[in-house]
Amino acid sequence: MQSLLSETYYSLLNGESRFRISKTRRMKLIDCRGFPVKPRHLTEKTRIMNPHPRQFKERAGLIGAASSISKKSFFLLFFWSAVFLTAIPSNELSAQVELGNLRIERADRDYSMNGKWYFRPSDNAAFSASDYFHTHWNLFEAAKSWHLEGYDYDGVGWFRMNFVLSEEFRGKNVAIMIPYIENAHEFFVNGVLIGKKGKISESGNLLESDTRNDVYTIDSSVLKVGTPNSIAVRVRSAGGLGGFALTDFYIGSEENIKRRFNLHLIWASVLFGFFVFCGLYHILFYSVRKSETHYLYFGALCILAGMQTLGYRTVTYWFYNDAWLNQFLNGTGIILFSVFMILFFHTFFRSSFSTLSKLFVLLPSLIYVCFVISFLPIISEKREYFYIGLFWKNLLPLAIVNIFVSIIYGFYHTLRNLKRNKSEGKVLLVGFAILLFSLLHGFFSYMGYINQNSFMEFGFLLFLFSIAFSLSIRFSQIHSKTELLNEQLYNKNEELTKLYTSYARFVPREFLNNLGKHSILDVSLGDQIEKEMSVMFSDIRSFTELSEKMTPEENFNFINSYLKRMNPIIQSHSGYIDKYLGDGIMALFQESPENAVDAAIEMQNYLITYNQYRMKSNYASILIGIGIHYGKMILGTIGSDERMEGTVISDAVNVSSRIEGLTKIYGSKIIISEQTMYRLPDPDKYNYRLLDSITVKGKSDHLCVYEIMDGTEAAVLELKLYTKPIFEKAVLEYMKQDFQSCIEYMRRVQEIYSDDRAAHLYILRCEQAMRQGVRDAWNAPI
Repeated sequence: MQSLLSETYYSLLNGESRFRISKTRRMKLIDCRGFPVKPRHLTEKTRIMNPHPRQFKERAGLIGAASSISKKSFFLLFFWSAVFLTAIPSNELSAQVELGNLRIERADRDYSMNGKWYFRPSDNAAFSASDYFHTHWNLFEAAKSWHLEGYDYDGVGWFRMNFVLSEEFRGKNVAIMIPYIENAHEFFVNGVLIGKKGKISESGNLLESDTRNDVYTIDSSVLKVGTPNSIAVRVRSAGGLGGFALTDFYIGSEENIKRRFNLHLIWASVLFGFFVFCGLYHILFYSVRKSETHYLYFGALCILAGMQTLGYRTVTYWFYNDAWLNQFLNGTGIILFSVFMILFFHTFFRSSFSTLSKLFVLLPSLIYVCFVISFLPIISEKREYFYIGLFWKNLLPLAIVNIFVSIIYGFYHTLRNLKRNKSEGKVLLVGFAILLFSLLHGFFSYMGYINQNSFMEFGFLLFLFSIAFSLSIRFSQIHSKTELLNEQLYNKNEELTKLYTSYARFVPREFLNNLGKHSILDVSLGDQIEKEMSVMFSDIRSFTELSEKMTPEENFNFINSYLKRMNPIIQSHSGYIDKYLGDGIMALFQESPENAVDAAIEMQNYLITYNQYRMKSNYASILIGIGIHYGKMILGTIGSDERMEGTVISDAVNVSSRIEGLTKIYGSKIIISEQTMYRLPDPDKYNYRLLDSITVKGKSDHLCVYEIMDGTEAAVLELKLYTKPIFEKAVLEYMKQDFQSCIEYMRRVQEIYSDDRAAHLYILRCEQAMRQGVRDAWNAPI
């Protein structure tokens, strides 16, 4: 069975003639019985066995002209071509069979058995005899299937030729490397069966098909030196498909032929491995880049090429020989090639999928369906060989036509997109040039118009390599663009990050967390949430007086220096600053009120150290007052779509602010509300005293406030702790409106700690109440 897309250019790769010349010379011929034949003027196509290096340079010059399309890409293709060339046998070849005769002179050379054989489409056991006279048979060009020579015949056919060995072969074994012979055969030398493939019954029925390449060794005892040896090949066709399908047909010394055959198998196996690896690689690449479907189609092309190679000439024949499965793989690769070829170039160049293109995808798909159907009885019965012959003879030509159409389709789109895809387009043009040349050469070789081995397989390999190289160029370009875009994106992201960070400074991260937002970008106008939290207000006392002594720059430097020191303290106690109020701070604590009290104490302690630093720098010391309250509050956003800000809406905020204001009146550093005091896990761990009972404007309920004495100088703290019982008893007498008792207690406090401003304030209040009487709202609201 002939596979038009799967022949390797072994004559080129093995040192066979690269150039042909035609000349007329007289030759001494012998007939099949060894008798001399009268010389005639015959035209013989001879080969140049050792072409001059300059001839190779001339060929390189021709290739160099093509490299004007893309010097770099063509150089790479040519380089890999050279690599593959060096991997194939390099024995020199002598002349092939002429008029059924071949003279073998040298044992160090391999001889081609292609050429003019004698053929007869009938079966007779006598045809194998060494002395059978066959010159009345028809001449037949091998290698070729006989249906291509016009024989509409399905049965047994015989091929015969003679060869003469020189004295160099005396006592030596000879070997023959057989090609792909359709579909079973028996090989005779001098009437002796030396090998066979498949099974042919005595009556000529095909019992088993086998088309493997192989090497038949001819023992020296069978051979004659100096006189003609006969070769007779009994071939059984399937569905009218029979004969020598491929040109890998050689004779020579046993050592050389076996070496050639082993290299042939290695080459085919490497080729198969390359196709499969390349296919799987690109399919896996597609699996991570689903949008790049051309990787999938190219991977499928490579897998099909591997299937087609596996189907007729690789080493897996020796491990699992199923001729019809091999033919199924071979046919699958050929038929579906055009489908994925068109799909690849359609997606690679992102071209429109015309109706005509769809037709050329649908046609081979239908052919493949027919192909599979034709194989069903073969797969199930293994005996109805007639169907496969019908397919290969009738439907396969349509598949071949479609292959050429797909190549033209790809070539057209390559030219069309050459300007837009300059680099990859040039590489593809080189690949197309190689492929088209190899296909045409293989076609004319198979048809017998030229007596050279086909190198379509090699051309197809380079074509796939050019596609893979184009994909790598495309990927490299995309990668370069991606790197550039990534760099631009990185720079833009840096700008956005800086901008985002700048914006985020105006909206605390904790505020976003309270709203359940991950980013400031997620915040919308009207977002809000209600929570119970502690709110702290702090303020620098007498800041106006300090500010008047400083320049504007010094004012801002001072405020920023102070706030920069207070912010970490608040954050370390699970709080965050909601607003900067000039020289003041509004902070929120969403966990225990204990965090707010601890933060206030630490702020006051740090201020002691900070004032020492200021005094050394000849700056006046500063004092701050802190007020803390606990209650429900609503956190949310207010403003408009163009501008909005986060805020807290609650009476608790107002109360905390009022309490902070009391620190100036009572001379206290930290004052907390009773709501805050009652929610402390362990109030006794703090030094505190009851300070007063107040009423907040707009509220009728009284609110007790407490002074936290921690955070003051040690001497002051000691005096306040010593006077605490007296002070609190005085406060209680005041609440009972026993002003005289309150005055007496507060004077006792002053005798111990004369700078207690709260005691002094209570004495003034009591004296005023005793002079003017008690008003209805005697504890005026703050």
